[in-house]
Amino acid sequence: MKTMIKKWMLPVVALLPLLTSCEKDVDSNPTFQFQEGQTFALATPANDANCIVDLNAGQAVRLYCNQPDYGGIPMATTYYIQMSLDQNFMTTTENVEYRELKNSASETVIDVNASELNDSIISLYALANGIKVEEFPANTPMSVFFRLRAEVREGVGECFSNTVKVDNILAQYNAPELKAPDEKLVFTGSFFGDGWSTWFDMTPMVQHTSAALSEFKAVVYNPGDAVFKFGRAEGEYIGFDKLKEITGASKNEVSGVDDGFGGKNIQVAAEGWYVLHFIVKVAGTELEYTLDLNPAEVFTIGDATGNWDGTKMTPNSDGIFVSEAFTAGGELRAYVKVSGVEWWQSEFTYNKNDNKIVWRTDKQNIQFNWTDLGDEYSIDCAAGQKLYVDFKNGTAEVK
Repeated sequence: MKTMIKKWMLPVVALLPLLTSCEKDVDSNPTFQFQEGQTFALATPANDANCIVDLNAGQAVRLYCNQPDYGGIPMATTYYIQMSLDQNFMTTTENVEYRELKNSASETVIDVNASELNDSIISLYALANGIKVEEFPANTPMSVFFRLRAEVREGVGECFSNTVKVDNILAQYNAPELKAPDEKLVFTGSFFGDGWSTWFDMTPMVQHTSAALSEFKAVVYNPGDAVFKFGRAEGEYIGFDKLKEITGASKNEVSGVDDGFGGKNIQVAAEGWYVLHFIVKVAGTELEYTLDLNPAEVFTIGDATGNWDGTKMTPNSDGIFVSEAFTAGGELRAYVKVSGVEWWQSEFTYNKNDNKIVWRTDKQNIQFNWTDLGDEYSIDCAAGQKLYVDFKNGTAEVK
């Protein structure tokens, strides 16, 4: 019978513009009719008082409704599920927190998506009780209130059902799978003399990034006793107390100093240019951070330099790293030395269009040279030219 109904519904929908646009009508012609503010019936699910709906186990809440009255025409209707933990949702949604689930339905028998309902319950409970989602109480079945929002298509025939209460729904917080960051770390503080107003990116090393272990680097200038914090995103302030280990030639320059908020900033004592090299490892339910700190060493390498051993660049009085003059023509190849990493795994170039530094990453799939990424990233050098790199502003230029 369902199949027959579906076959009949399609031409009705197709004819809807014709049916509703007739100037004259007769009783035998079906017409789309809808009254603003009308409701339709949602049945209270029959639920054993001792039966718990375990959402984490994939058990679904099943809802039953009647199609809204669209003038007696069985229209193709979409049903959107709204839910709340507030009993006032029974009568009004005014000033009541609720969620409309992303998963919709086109039938009048609706199985509510267990995973989405689980997350919505946790979100609303945490909001109402002023707690973090990870503090959601375990093994605590709750009452949930549901209603449906129906429409024929966007903006047409929208109406709401009555609200029903379903008891003994068990949600459970599941911590997301912990992974090492794969795109970037960021840092802020007084490097470059900046007063905590800017977040700078650290970029990943090629072939040193996985779900369990990743490595990031940045070249920074320390005006002396610079303090900083880092994070996986702007606003996440990870400090000295979260460092598992400090390594590198400059490790003795690092200490923890009071940040005034109950934590510790990471301080680097001696003035100079450094490479921040962070190693991030998944360790059980936490991430472990190792800071490998070394003086910054930047090199050109390749045909334009005249060797594949690397020629060191030197910062000038303006903090711009300047290469030796190129000895021949060829593509620019340059890198920052990072312990335990091959030169091409910490290589960089710049975009000809805006001079912005571009670091090599796994996602670029560079096989041979920068033309694999695009001609704008492949910089032709001529004998006598030099490379100038401004790490603070993230720019470079060959001239």
